[in-house]
Amino acid sequence: MHFRQRRYWRRSLRGVRLLARSAACAILAIGAVPQYAAAQEFTQRDSYGEPGLLDMPSARMAPDGEIALTLSAMDNMQRGTLSFQILPWLEGSFRYTRIGRWANSVDYDRSFGLKLRLVQEDATMPDISVGIRDLVGTGIYGAEYVAASKHFLDFDITAGVGWGRLADDATFANPFAQVFSSFKQRKVNSALGGQVDFGSFFHGRDMGAFGGVIWHTPIENLNLTAEYSSDRYLSERAYGGFKGTSPFNFGLTYEPVSGIALTAGWFYGYSYGASITVFANPSEPASPAKLGAAPMPVSPRTDAERQNAVADFVTRKNVAERLGPRIADAEIMDRTLMVDVHASGQARKHCSEFERVAQTYRTRIDQVAVSDLDDLSGNVVFCAVKRSPRLEVAFKFPDDADSAAAEAKPPHFDSSAAETKIRADAAAQGLRVEALVIGPQDLTIYYTDHRYAFESEAIGRLWRVLMADAPPSVEAFHLVPVISGVPAQDVLILRAPMERMYDARGSPAELGTAVSLSAPPLDNPALADAQSGSYPRVSWAVSPSLRQGLFDPNQPLRIQAYLDMTGAVELQPGLSLEGAFEANIYNTFNTKRLSNSVLPHVRSDVAEYLTEGKNGISALDFAYRARAGPDIFVEAKAGYLEDMFAGAGAQALWRPEGERWALGADLYDVWQRDYDRLFGLKHYHVLTGHVSFYYRSPWHGIGVNVHAGRYLAGDWGATFEVTRRFSTGVEIGAFATFTTVPFEKFGEGSFDKGVMLNIPLEWALPLSTQSSYNLTLRPLTRDGGQRLEGDDSLYGETERTSYDEITAHESSIAYP
Repeated sequence: MHFRQRRYWRRSLRGVRLLARSAACAILAIGAVPQYAAAQEFTQRDSYGEPGLLDMPSARMAPDGEIALTLSAMDNMQRGTLSFQILPWLEGSFRYTRIGRWANSVDYDRSFGLKLRLVQEDATMPDISVGIRDLVGTGIYGAEYVAASKHFLDFDITAGVGWGRLADDATFANPFAQVFSSFKQRKVNSALGGQVDFGSFFHGRDMGAFGGVIWHTPIENLNLTAEYSSDRYLSERAYGGFKGTSPFNFGLTYEPVSGIALTAGWFYGYSYGASITVFANPSEPASPAKLGAAPMPVSPRTDAERQNAVADFVTRKNVAERLGPRIADAEIMDRTLMVDVHASGQARKHCSEFERVAQTYRTRIDQVAVSDLDDLSGNVVFCAVKRSPRLEVAFKFPDDADSAAAEAKPPHFDSSAAETKIRADAAAQGLRVEALVIGPQDLTIYYTDHRYAFESEAIGRLWRVLMADAPPSVEAFHLVPVISGVPAQDVLILRAPMERMYDARGSPAELGTAVSLSAPPLDNPALADAQSGSYPRVSWAVSPSLRQGLFDPNQPLRIQAYLDMTGAVELQPGLSLEGAFEANIYNTFNTKRLSNSVLPHVRSDVAEYLTEGKNGISALDFAYRARAGPDIFVEAKAGYLEDMFAGAGAQALWRPEGERWALGADLYDVWQRDYDRLFGLKHYHVLTGHVSFYYRSPWHGIGVNVHAGRYLAGDWGATFEVTRRFSTGVEIGAFATFTTVPFEKFGEGSFDKGVMLNIPLEWALPLSTQSSYNLTLRPLTRDGGQRLEGDDSLYGETERTSYDEITAHESSIAYP
């Protein structure tokens, strides 16, 4: 046998023996107990910020949706990691590392990581996960691994194998390399970084074995950990930046308060290490109690008022036309609602509309009979009336009560007094009534919401106001939210089914067709009349703000604290002059590191703008917004559009009612602004625009957006965004842009990419507010693939009142 073959088989057998011993221990442990132990209450994370041991990963996953920020230090290395549990079985992380004495200097490294769970732990099987620590980085921390973790009483045992940096110790032959010769060589990533190099993943002649154990001690929230590391820090050791003498690490992890975990330990036989992790789960409100006005109590009508209102609602011609066919006559016989319509043979098509009306009637109605007496065929269409079993109790009461209610007459009601009361009570809820029309059986109210992050909560609060203040004869309410003077949605609420839901203490799922959404009419004369004398309107706000610049090797963290002064003058519905001015308080931005980009400096000169223009005009423009169709929104702007560009342009958004997708388009002709952010312009000029596709899936709130077109540097390409939006409004995602700019010309990072985080302040604070904190983390700010800020703002402006967003929070309508 050839010498190299003998050496390979000796190393392979050594690896097999090591795995066999680990497997035997795991089997004995599993057989010792009939069931596996429950996971710890908090997720222990390693120095890389991922669920793990101390410096080694594990197969564990954090609770679905958990966001964590980990800061760790060991000797002369510090790491900061933002981790996100994207899905129950998929975890992602963005990491920034300071490496001391790397090549006799200090270096900084950025990397993205992913971990995928292949098998979930049960009574017999462990968690098994596969991970990549440096997906698109420089490869300094390039490592891949497969890990298995199993609970045994109060212990959590992990064993794994790794490639790259995790193949420095306890090595044995890489089985992939024995099957595919291309796996024998592990490529070094490009010096530019930022590229996915499949020629390095799981490559190399060797694999390393690692493992460890976490003991969940009797002291609550205290873990003791021991691990064997297969990372010898060979590169750091070669440059004198690492002096470890042992592969064993020991430490403890403690959660003193909910949401904060502390770790301290002794690493590699020569250095202390520590880390702190702050974590939260955006699927639940961080501050469930809110300050401010409580929703009004539920004020249902009497049985007599309800029955008379519904009877009039069914037979009144103008309301019936809203429901579909024209009603010639209607009456209730026994438990059947009989309706004569001029439906021209469409009785079956409209039967479901009358079924909805029958559901609102207090007396038990089992079926609807729809006919057209002008039709000589004499056809009658029957529809069964379906009710929720839980609401069935609300319909069972003595027949004499039905008769008494039917004979009762509604009292006279002063509609002007009702309007005054509605406006006052709506204002107390933080809602402005723009226009109000009270009819005999229906009411239409146009309102503006500047307080609540979710429009469903504003609808729920306003609905309770109408329930208490509207005349008893009104059976249908049309709630129309208005954004920048433009009606955005028509929410129809039927009064009787909502009252019965409260009577039966039902759940929001039992609302059924009591709440329906449709596009508001294009012509709104009542709103136009009410608005005619109320313009111009002036609004303004002043708030402290913080801007951060990250990942500059000469200055990794740069910040600016400033006063953000915003204002708007609404000249007429849809037309406004809007502006924002920033006054500097504290600023660490400087121009010591100038851009070396060979592309037009459309973004890489950001430091110049924030030093010369630290006090400046952020935006000052005229904007006009309107609806070009029932579900088509348009906007035109001209002026100083953002910090770096001025010009004019327009955008359009088609958001079909009831659909989860939308289409948008924008086109802007812009000039670059002077660094002082005042009124001067530079010579650079570009025509930029994109076509955008948006899709929000019903699966875990995952959204996918694609923008394709021309960017600010004149390059053409597409941006791909994937986000996850939680019920609390917190949204986190990632994006990547690929354009006609070659990677080498783009510069360090190869292409534009990053992480997006949007946190509504209402989630974190005990306040009702529409303000939010938006953070975009880019490894580097370069000039390729850069878009104009706010070029697709219509999608965000209409998101709150969209069909998908309101129905996703339907429970807030019933119980705000």
